[in-house]
Amino acid sequence: MENTLVKYDVLVSIINFRTAGLTIACAKSVLTDLEKAPHIKGLVVIVDNRSGDGSAEEIARWLETAGGNLPIRLVLSETNSGFSGGHNQGIAADEAEFYLPLNSDAVLTPGFIPAIVETARAHPRCGLIAPQIDYDDGGTQD
Repeated sequence: MENTLVKYDVLVSIINFRTAGLTIACAKSVLTDLEKAPHIKGLVVIVDNRSGDGSAEEIARWLETAGGNLPIRLVLSETNSGFSGGHNQGIAADEAEFYLPLNSDAVLTPGFIPAIVETARAHPRCGLIAPQIDYDDGGTQD
């Protein structure tokens, strides 16, 4: 059963720390998956963890050229609060039924977002759902 009290079905938090290219590729994979699943309302939040190397500016330029209608935000952290602190900022950016923290080097396979949202909805008593993680060559990580 969908929660009608929240703005988004899923909020995807991606932490950037000096990995602009990886972060953009990750965000693109999420946006592509969301675009192919119009029944799921999603938001991508990229948190720059005070990179200081120009990667936040590179991501901001990419967002400007990508268009203003994408469901994505860039949060510029005032401090480097690490992986968990950065995701806390991403999660705090808006309300969602589910939250998906991602590493910047993650690239989603097509259909991931609908599958994980449907799985989470089918198991409402679960507090955490972990997906299968594959290597670049297609092998499954143990």
